[in-house]
Amino acid sequence: MESRGGERPRTTRRAVLARLAAGCGALVAGRDSLGAPARGACPVLEGERIRWLVGAPPGGSYNRLSRLLEPELEAALGAEVVVENIPGAGGLVGAHRLSRARPDGRSIGVLNGSGLLVLPYTSPGHALDPVRDFDVLTRLRDHRFTLAVGRRLGVRTFEEVLQRRKPLVLGRSGTMATSTLMAVLFGEIFDIETRLVAGYQGTSATLAAIRRGEIDGGMFDEQNIARVPGLVPLLRMTQGGDSAPGEERAPGLSGPDSVIENRPEWLRDPSSSREHARALQTLAQVGRIVAAPRGLPPSLRRCLGSAVFAAAASPAVAERARRVGQVLAPLPAAEARRRIAAARKAASHLQSALQNHLQSGSD
Repeated sequence: MESRGGERPRTTRRAVLARLAAGCGALVAGRDSLGAPARGACPVLEGERIRWLVGAPPGGSYNRLSRLLEPELEAALGAEVVVENIPGAGGLVGAHRLSRARPDGRSIGVLNGSGLLVLPYTSPGHALDPVRDFDVLTRLRDHRFTLAVGRRLGVRTFEEVLQRRKPLVLGRSGTMATSTLMAVLFGEIFDIETRLVAGYQGTSATLAAIRRGEIDGGMFDEQNIARVPGLVPLLRMTQGGDSAPGEERAPGLSGPDSVIENRPEWLRDPSSSREHARALQTLAQVGRIVAAPRGLPPSLRRCLGSAVFAAAASPAVAERARRVGQVLAPLPAAEARRRIAAARKAASHLQSALQNHLQSGSD
């Protein structure tokens, strides 16, 4: 269609995004009958600028997942999405910033949902709750953590670690980091002395400390291990889905053909170890969530949650994630909240172990 004088009307970026959003909504509308939320722009957010807060520095997995979702979410909402990194305290600084933002849909972010649930026991003065302080929009993926050590330690299997009869020195990055929880429970489950060293700001800093010989290892996301040379994966603390391409997998703590089932003599207390492992698995299912400040209008919460879930579940995002060694496992808001409710009970089960760790001053 031409304008007066035979010239084509100028197409703005906002108009292009709006058309993309409408087209994407039509493409996935057929999925409604299967229970998947359809895409659709939130009218109040169309053409607006949305801040996506990440409580971690650039380069980490939280940041990578956010960048993967950015273009798809822009198309779904017809809005500009800007990723903003706010590192500090293992994600706690960014979480507090998001909780204090105005609940108008223009500030959302990715959070460590599992870490939020253990904050009352690790850092009660700074505790935030994923339901009380936020409106949960979707879950991006579960946590899949593996104990890994540097090659300079000279071990190749978890059994060799136990045979060393020496303390295992592990790095930790913050009270809200799920890797810290995994390291604490590892020491409770196995008859081995562990020491946690605090102060490392994220995976990169922890890896550098391993290379320098300051610490022996740490708890790492399975997807990070596949990309980092010099790490030896020893034990999968939680059960995950399919592995990423090229990923070397370690034996599992729980589940069929696991350490708990096959080597009970390695455990401090087989009965409590099974309970700890089940609690860890339930917490890990909360994983990384996308949330907004508590108090979104119901209609805005629904349409924003639908758009974020649709973006995370789109084949385009899945393919981009696969190319960079990432795996997404998105869940809609209602299912994410159910996982949080179950994990809240699991976190209370682990309360004594966490408090024993804090009182010991091992970090």
